Amino acid sequence: MNVSKLERKWRRPKGIHAKLRLSRCGHGLTPRVGYGTGKCKKGLVNGLKLVWINGLNDLEKIESNKEIGIVSSKVGTKKKVEIVEKAKKTNVKIINIRDFDAYIKSVEEKRKKSKEGKIKKEEVKKEIKKEKKESTEEKAEKVKEEKRKILEKGV
Repeated sequence: MNVSKLERKWRRPKGIHAKLRLSRCGHGLTPRVGYGTGKCKKGLVNGLKLVWINGLNDLEKIESNKEIGIVSSKVGTKKKVEIVEKAKKTNVKIINIRDFDAYIKSVEEKRKKSKEGKIKKEEVKKEIKKEKKESTEEKAEKVKEEKRKILEKGV
């Protein structure tokens, strides 16, 4: 059995000068009876069961009065906006998005900015291509002039 794959278990500090054993300030807490939550409350957020949302079909399964959703980080912004709009209509709470309207508004603003940026980038690229063409033509003319000078000196 490979030991590295096993979880490291809690070991009570037993050293003479161990600050954790002496429960000094700033050295962490030791597990004691009473620190854990009850079995009926474990895994609940504000008394509601936590459900991961990866798509619209996961959102449909959520009961708004018993469960609360959390949108997975693997979901893209396009799908996330659809999920938020549907959650707003069905009154489902989502933990990692506080204000639905503000989120949708911010995404729309980012899309507008990116579209403007793409247009500007395309214009800049066109200008750069023109400059490159002009510069290559100028370089070719300079090379021709240098060849002429060399030929004239040689004759």
